[in-house]
Amino acid sequence: MTDIQGLKKKLAQLKKKKLEALQQLQPKKKRGRPAGSKNKKKSSTSKNPAALRRVRAKFPKKDETKKRGRPRIHAIQTHVYPDLEGVSLVVRKTDRGFNREWVACLGTDVIGYYKYQEDAHKAYQKEAGNV
Repeated sequence: MTDIQGLKKKLAQLKKKKLEALQQLQPKKKRGRPAGSKNKKKSSTSKNPAALRRVRAKFPKKDETKKRGRPRIHAIQTHVYPDLEGVSLVVRKTDRGFNREWVACLGTDVIGYYKYQEDAHKAYQKEAGNV
């Protein structure tokens, strides 16, 4: 009698081990879209225009396209030089090629073109002080 009960216990333990081994050996589920699901045409199930309007109302279209990837905490600095009031860096086309110069502007009036940013800023301050 004891042999049967002992055998039943061993059988239960073996079944338990078998289940654990099968769970470990099973392939993991793949994440993301299933294979072959990309670029499929959407087929509308109903031709009822009222039903289509309801679907559009549920999911409004976004005018702004969302940028992919992780958003940046701090904005990337686009230029190295400091922003000074009334001074801009411009590229002027000449016979020989392109010439990068600093322009000093007061409103829409151009004060002048300068080689250095500091010179352009001084000219802007001089004109702004006279006005």
